[in-house]
Amino acid sequence: MSKTVVEEKLVRKPETEKPMRHKLWYNQAQGFAYMQLVGELGMTHIPRLFSMMNDVFRERKNRFLLIDARLSRNLLIRKEIRSSFKEKSSNLDLERVAVLVADPSSRMTLKILLSVLGKTNVSRFCTSEKEALAWLKGHSALRGSSSNSCGIFVQDKKDESRIGYE
Repeated sequence: MSKTVVEEKLVRKPETEKPMRHKLWYNQAQGFAYMQLVGELGMTHIPRLFSMMNDVFRERKNRFLLIDARLSRNLLIRKEIRSSFKEKSSNLDLERVAVLVADPSSRMTLKILLSVLGKTNVSRFCTSEKEALAWLKGHSALRGSSSNSCGIFVQDKKDESRIGYE
């Protein structure tokens, strides 16, 4: 009796994405937009995120963005997401982008995303909000430094001048 080996292909069902919990608002008093990435960044989140960014930056003189990804540990951005970012970012002209991350893998992932967006020359990874804000406004003690890292920024959570999406 011969054994018949049946090869079973593993079909991976697409996982349903969690609802978007990311937030974006413009702090009028400080003159920058604050994007908080919370959890994973899914394909269905991209159109909404870019719509939010276009709304927030509409008719703004300053196009500075602080991305806080500290609540997105081990952030992974798939190839489709990178492609979608590149396609949708063509009309988003950011002057400066400061990034806060919680772990090295998220830093590497966001560095790749900034490269896809063509924003590596106007971006900096920071270790604190205070220094990120100082760098965004151009008053950093690190001005002229070739380092792509900075330090601190504290946002007043009770600041009523901020507008955006939460």
